Amino acid sequence: MEALMKKHAGLIVLAACVLLVTSCASLSQSIPAKDVPLVEAEYTILGETTAVAEGTVLLRFINLTDNKIGTIGASISSPADILKVLSPEVTVKANAVYKALQQLPEADALLEPKFTVEMTDYYFIQQIKVTVKARGIKYAQGAVKK
Repeated sequence: MEALMKKHAGLIVLAACVLLVTSCASLSQSIPAKDVPLVEAEYTILGETTAVAEGTVLLRFINLTDNKIGTIGASISSPADILKVLSPEVTVKANAVYKALQQLPEADALLEPKFTVEMTDYYFIQQIKVTVKARGIKYAQGAVKK
């Protein structure tokens, strides 16, 4: 009986080691909804911008991402949005937007940003890499026509 328990204990240890060294990766892309009616808005396109931000999450809740963030539109518009803001992916996306806006300091906004999100999960450590591509725009002086 004792030999059988040792054999099963070895299998359990082997299974635990396999779980610790394997990882999961995912890739996604997204385009946020338009906040500005493009036909009615007056703006000048300043140029293309691309930025990359990376973040690490320990134990699923300790977020080690840079706290410099940029937003597209209203960042919190409902109580459910508060939970989204706490998401590490959202924090890394916001950091990528910040970096993209820093490349075009005269820009007022990013036009139709496209996000590519790469996530690698090692059970206790999660790595997130976000690339944002967009055009920086500057709004015309004065009121926007309606």
